[in-house]
Amino acid sequence: MNTNEAAETLGVSPRELRMFLRNTFRAVGSGNCHRFAPADLPTLREELRHWKETGKPDATRPTRDEAVWSEDGPVLLEDLSDPEVRNKVRRIAAEQEALLELRLLAAGLHITQRA
Repeated sequence: MNTNEAAETLGVSPRELRMFLRNTFRAVGSGNCHRFAPADLPTLREELRHWKETGKPDATRPTRDEAVWSEDGPVLLEDLSDPEVRNKVRRIAAEQEALLELRLLAAGLHITQRA
């Protein structure tokens, strides 16, 4: 069911439901449309009630940025103005390109970018 149908079932306006979904950082489905299964409604009803009472997102949920960064761990960037770093990056890129070319050849695709 879409947002309008879910809102009607939950007894709230579609606008209020969309505000709740944005404030609780729920992912939006394909085509920027939320889709709900009937089994989602009890949980959604309880979270919506909690959100209405507190008027703010649940503090136990990570923010979008925290969730994204926690997947990768810390990111350390080297100084690209350092010639040694630039040479290292070029070497790694060349190794990756050679590996990709070997995989393409092994798959029967003879695509090269060499002049």
